[in-house]
Amino acid sequence: MSLQRRLVVGSSVAAVAALLAGCGSSTPQAAAPVAEATTSVVTPTPTPTPTPTPTAVYTLTAATFVQAMNAAAAKATSCTFTLEATDPSSGTITANGATRVAAGGTNEVSMKLTVSGQGEMELRVVGGVWYMSAGQLTGGKFVKGDPKDPNGPFAGMTGIFDSVNPNHGMASDQDAVVAVTPAGGTEQVDGVPTQAYDVVVDTSKLTAAVRAEQFDDKTPLPAQVTYRFWFGADGLVRKMVVDVQGEHQVMTFSGWGQPVDIQAPPASQVVALK
Repeated sequence: MSLQRRLVVGSSVAAVAALLAGCGSSTPQAAAPVAEATTSVVTPTPTPTPTPTPTAVYTLTAATFVQAMNAAAAKATSCTFTLEATDPSSGTITANGATRVAAGGTNEVSMKLTVSGQGEMELRVVGGVWYMSAGQLTGGKFVKGDPKDPNGPFAGMTGIFDSVNPNHGMASDQDAVVAVTPAGGTEQVDGVPTQAYDVVVDTSKLTAAVRAEQFDDKTPLPAQVTYRFWFGADGLVRKMVVDVQGEHQVMTFSGWGQPVDIQAPPASQVVALK
């Protein structure tokens, strides 16, 4: 897998996880124990008051999935995330970072990655401009570029970080979500009660743009992809797991709506690509 494609895969995991959101149900509580009778007085056994079954943390269906995700994400326009993507043929990507929606609705991202065989990298997107530091490959500094420039260092990668935008959504791909079903009971993820859902996507119904952003075009794509998401009561995703095109990907999200520090590197740390 090429360096560019591996960066695409890493960032696209963030995109899918931010795009797909929702939540589920919790397990009923046991009724209170019945009081024991004394030996000297026969006391009628009281009828226990039924404990109401807790309502779902968040309930989703295939028909409501995209609309619910968009409504929840619009209220929390920043978060932090972690990523691990493992491919038996090319190793592992691990990453952590933050994303936010800036003024005007543009998306900004800062993430550090470790790529098997290629060392550490850092990527930032600020004001629509991309910055990448790849250790010795860039002299420890950042290469700057506009992904819309066909002759720039990031040509052909337009939209990848835009799709990390929590407001970007999958509104045009509602029909691609063919099944949304609860998976197990309520679980704690990073201290938040969540419900796992299996979300089945029909890849033939995805738009060309989403297919290009989310998947490796050199590897056959299955007819369906099943993502497992864990959602909180606020409808925001806390964890995502998927196996697709030979990669096992795990992503976590936290700090939704909290301030994040994303800045362009200073001019002294930016160099032209030779």
